[in-house]
Amino acid sequence: MSGQADDGSGLAPLLAPLQSVNLWTAALGRGLGDLAAGPAGLLISSAFRVMPRQARALDSVERLLAATIRILHRRRRLDGVTLDAVAREAGVTVQAAYRYFADIHDVIRLAVRRVQATACESLLTLLAAHSFRTEHDLASTIVAFVASACDQARRLPEPLRHHLASRYFDVGDEALWMVAATAHAVFIRGEGPCAALTVPQINAGLVAVVAVSRSFLLRDALLMGAPESLHLMRAVLLGALLPRAG
Repeated sequence: MSGQADDGSGLAPLLAPLQSVNLWTAALGRGLGDLAAGPAGLLISSAFRVMPRQARALDSVERLLAATIRILHRRRRLDGVTLDAVAREAGVTVQAAYRYFADIHDVIRLAVRRVQATACESLLTLLAAHSFRTEHDLASTIVAFVASACDQARRLPEPLRHHLASRYFDVGDEALWMVAATAHAVFIRGEGPCAALTVPQINAGLVAVVAVSRSFLLRDALLMGAPESLHLMRAVLLGALLPRAG
């Protein structure tokens, strides 16, 4: 997110440490079983035709994911990538691949959702580590996190980024609700101003910010770094956290 240190958004102190954490790299080090058991586990489990349980099955899926990423890095586009080709590169039988996935789109969706689940866990860790004085501070932190994550997605080559954003960057409503519920529990323990927020309020804010950020990635990824975009995202989030009466 180059140029944001003095962009006037007021988020620079929050953005700086977030930029050093590459969610896409961090996701590769997370086991699917651990992520499936976490607060955003539905993002993982709902991507399968049949959820693998045994270590050998999980290893086959991990190899399919790694092979998919290698092929995408080489081709820099999704056109022509098939589940059969991925299975051959991964050294996994085609029959095993089709046991867990309906087609190549399911594999790509899982690869993206592993990043999203890792991002959800990272956001919850960030929220748990801070005491927020106001709902505005909370909104600034969430927007800074989402902006940093989207900036990492922005660096993907076109048209790969646009294709991924249009087809696979959906975050399940149930997964976001679980994140909101977990964050709510953290806020209640902290007994600060944010303890009065409800799960529906937090969820509505997350859904809105994710939708706005995805639209920026689809329309013009550079919008994500504009101060007015960050202000807009913060205002949208605060609209859910601080609804006006009547």
